[in-house]
Amino acid sequence: MKKLFFYLSVAMLAVAAVSCQKEMVVADGEDGNVTLTIQTPEVATKAIADGMNVNIVYYEIYKNENGHKNSLSGTRLIKGSVPMSAKGATLSLNLLQGQEYVGLFWAQVDGQSYYDVTDLRDVKVAYPNEENNLTYANDEARAAFCQVKTFSTGKNVTVVLERPFAQINLGTTIADLTDDYTITLEQSSMTVTGVANTFNVAAMTAGTTANNVVFSLATVPYAFNPSETLTANNQTWAYAGMNYVLVPNDASTVDVTYSIKTDVGTVSRHVPTVPVQKNHRTNLLGNLLTQETAIEIVVDSARQTDDRNGILGSKG
Repeated sequence: MKKLFFYLSVAMLAVAAVSCQKEMVVADGEDGNVTLTIQTPEVATKAIADGMNVNIVYYEIYKNENGHKNSLSGTRLIKGSVPMSAKGATLSLNLLQGQEYVGLFWAQVDGQSYYDVTDLRDVKVAYPNEENNLTYANDEARAAFCQVKTFSTGKNVTVVLERPFAQINLGTTIADLTDDYTITLEQSSMTVTGVANTFNVAAMTAGTTANNVVFSLATVPYAFNPSETLTANNQTWAYAGMNYVLVPNDASTVDVTYSIKTDVGTVSRHVPTVPVQKNHRTNLLGNLLTQETAIEIVVDSARQTDDRNGILGSKG
């Protein structure tokens, strides 16, 4: 009898980031200065997928007239970008005084081709598939953050970004690598069903078109130099895989098929009905290599407190 457990806590994967200032005049007449401090939440330790490699933030500024939807359907006033460092970015603008504005913000790794940010109301995400191996699994270059913020001139504004994605991690027991004989982790791949490929920062939600995404074999985090481990469910796991996927309607279930290549062979397994959620981590944990035992699914959101455990399902 195999059982599939669902574990939910609140611990958002996070990171921080800082940079320079930029001024742009967008209207004649009396103006007002507004400074926007753009940041992502703090993270306790450095690890893969902490977003520390994010180094540029794209922004669009709209006049807020008759509510968000109307103003955001019109023409943007300003479009630009500022660099980010490890602690955030600062954007200083001169805008018409006494007015309210809406800002859209998208931060990513500069120079990669995974995202089309021509219009932040319709960010397009390029995923690999069976015909086009655009990228590989376990790729930190896919890290991204975003937010929509309403603000007025004459004050300092803080914009805290969040991930538009769900993050799916693979963690195998470290004993799994040494019991009976030594196993060396080498590469992993992952196929995920029902993934969206567009994101609207104005609405802070992904599109509803479902796609099957194939992340090609690539070095596992546990085999990085230095080696990466995964901490989840009060245990330390050998980090066997990490991928970002857009989730239609912010939360959904997907089917995951993973393959883990070792020095003695490759193990592939199908895990159906995996819960995923925007800005959360879903961890597939267990003896992923050596035996058909229980796989525990852990979804982390903002904080590692208030843990709740329950049986998601089982099959014999």
